[in-house]
Amino acid sequence: MEKIPLLKLSDIRKQEEKLPLEEKELKGQKVLFSDIHTNGIAYLSLYFDGASITSEQQHYAYLLCDLLGAVDTDEHSYAELTNLANLHTGGLDYNVLAVTKGDTADDWFVKSVVKVRVLVRKLPELGKLLAEILTKSRFSDAKRMRELVKQTLAGVERQILNTPNRVMAVRLSSYFAPASRFEDEGYLSYYRFLKELDAHFDERVRETGERLSALLSQMFTKRGLILSVTAEKKDYPAVETALSSLLDVLNDKAYPAAQQPKENEVKNEALVMSSRVQYVGKGGNFVRLGYKFTGAMRVLETIMRYGYLWTRVRVQGGAYGSSAQFARNGLMLFTSYRDPNLTETLQVYDEIADYLKNFTASEREMTKYIIGTIATVDMPLTPQMKGNLATVLYLRGITQEDRQRQRDEILAADANAIRALAPIVEACMKKGTYCVFGGEEKVRENEKIFSRVVRAME
Repeated sequence: MEKIPLLKLSDIRKQEEKLPLEEKELKGQKVLFSDIHTNGIAYLSLYFDGASITSEQQHYAYLLCDLLGAVDTDEHSYAELTNLANLHTGGLDYNVLAVTKGDTADDWFVKSVVKVRVLVRKLPELGKLLAEILTKSRFSDAKRMRELVKQTLAGVERQILNTPNRVMAVRLSSYFAPASRFEDEGYLSYYRFLKELDAHFDERVRETGERLSALLSQMFTKRGLILSVTAEKKDYPAVETALSSLLDVLNDKAYPAAQQPKENEVKNEALVMSSRVQYVGKGGNFVRLGYKFTGAMRVLETIMRYGYLWTRVRVQGGAYGSSAQFARNGLMLFTSYRDPNLTETLQVYDEIADYLKNFTASEREMTKYIIGTIATVDMPLTPQMKGNLATVLYLRGITQEDRQRQRDEILAADANAIRALAPIVEACMKKGTYCVFGGEEKVRENEKIFSRVVRAME
């Protein structure tokens, strides 16, 4: 193995790539423009202010996003609307997101987001189409609404069954991050909302339609709207024209900010489903414990993924996968994927700090870990991904200096830097915060370690 050629750290680019982003203004709205060669395609993201969405409205906001473009408008049937969207765009996506700012999980905000891919020559049609969907959608056709509620319920069921690891990780994060608490409502809680709505559809269809109509105006107001555009400079005037026609019809009403929920109470839950395997997670918020994010944590992710967790959880434990995550906002998560074990894996997580206290690695081994980390940081990005990343970094308040500092710390990481992370991991693990999404038999065998056991889906 020593004979296999290996990159040197000196071969790695020292400077963090600077993503193109220029602040502009259009009819009083902020525009974040990324001048990137896109082969005649414009990638647009509309970030509407979601601060007014209350806890009571959150599930309806998700439902609204799932229904937009699939219901009639004042001018077209849903079938005609679908044909127009397919003819003039490469896809329209609607979502509600919680975004954290900077280096803390406690500073966060909500955005209602519309994303679209469109050929530059189709921009005039896009402006009209978006204006129609965002201002003239109707929710009064009971038959169509019933179809869409059932369709959405089936989609959420599939999402939960296909990504139980994600559901578990978000629920775990919700114990110590309010933005994750908001996101968590889009999984099991949203499923139960849809299940109840479907069961009592006839009694609730009129009220639901009225709520969705009111939310349409509330969520898609131009007050606080930020426009993100990824296109070539020569195509920007065409983008301006299309977006201007949309801005002309959006309302400018101010809605009061809602009181957003705090993080979930720590429940150390088991989410039960029919399964022979588990998804086991444990974590914490190291920023709240007085620590700061460093680039060395990204290297530790690599060491965990291909070293300690690979050996203990995958090879010895028999799980299909395992991962470690250290986020800038303080979230630390250790998770397993399709894991036959439960308490054994939690014990593996508890022993990470001891492993780090005694961590040693040769210069060659550290170089490999660093190269593996940089490969993730420098993952090739499409034009759309570059523009989206530049916008997200802007919204989160993460500067080029922050990104360069992380890169410098990754490249400078050594065994001492990794050992220095042991107290951080130990402090989080001692909090004893965990969550498991798994099979009922295994969970019942270990029921005493959980404060709450709930069936994920009926």
